[in-house]
Amino acid sequence: MRLNVYDLKEETIGLPAMCLHSDSSFLTVLLEGEVNGLEVVDQTRKLVAVHSQPSTFVAFIGDVGKHRVICTQAAPRISISFSVVSPRDGVVVSPAPLVDEEHPRIYRSVPYNDYREFRRTPSSLDGNFLSLYQAEE
Repeated sequence: MRLNVYDLKEETIGLPAMCLHSDSSFLTVLLEGEVNGLEVVDQTRKLVAVHSQPSTFVAFIGDVGKHRVICTQAAPRISISFSVVSPRDGVVVSPAPLVDEEHPRIYRSVPYNDYREFRRTPSSLDGNFLSLYQAEE
């Protein structure tokens, strides 16, 4: 769990408070406070504002959910993030009961340590890890 506090000032309105990134965890669940500013990249690669509702969560699935925080008003912005990671020697794989002819495996098994090492490279800024593990047809 992580508490994120952004001390946003009048002169920072319209500027990024957190640069565009994807999370290094496999799952991040974010509880937003009252000050908006979260933006996500949609299917057309455009940044779209997320208008948080009280008592709701936003979920990011690792390398897939690119997002940033933009300063929208001069006020403290608070969010709480919960991250799910695998043991270092773990392997992430689709559970067998979820894979069949109608729902084929899209990605190969991913050793979690390979993912952690990739996140330390400049290539990880592109958020393209999953493309390296696409299942062969």
